[in-house]
Amino acid sequence: MGKMNYYNESTEIERQGQPDLYKVYKKLWPGLEEIEDVRGKDPQYHGIDHIVCMPGNVTIPIQAKVRTTDYEDILLEYISNDRTKSPGWIEERSLAEWFFYLIMPKEKCYYFHWRNLQHLWNINKYEWIKLGEQRSKGFMVVKAKNINYTTISVAVPSKIILDALGGHVIEYGQNN
Repeated sequence: MGKMNYYNESTEIERQGQPDLYKVYKKLWPGLEEIEDVRGKDPQYHGIDHIVCMPGNVTIPIQAKVRTTDYEDILLEYISNDRTKSPGWIEERSLAEWFFYLIMPKEKCYYFHWRNLQHLWNINKYEWIKLGEQRSKGFMVVKAKNINYTTISVAVPSKIILDALGGHVIEYGQNN
């Protein structure tokens, strides 16, 4: 039997990545005034993890994912619960403006306009899932077993998404 996933462990990984995400936000938006963590609050149910507050009451809603290993892909969750068939986060309507994908050990973060990423997914999802099922061209379907259900994602080579959406990468380590 494979590794069992636990929601609390995933939340802890996200919490560990939060200081790095904050570095990225501050590097991207040096004039930001505040970063609000809304995980576990109502905005999170609308696909928002953080809200960056800028001067003039401008807010930037962000959805963020954290990976602890660099597989040179971006993991897109399309089924959240295989038993209830509830859609994964890439299928959900989100009020986020930006999507950030942090790779902790590489001290880099991909970022995209949420709508552009979701549009790219909607155009390509059937092909990407098929390639993932075949483990072809760097794609792979990933099934994460949880206690009573399985979450299903497709690993898309990061280069494909970066090339299609303009290649937004920010490095945030001490040497950057």
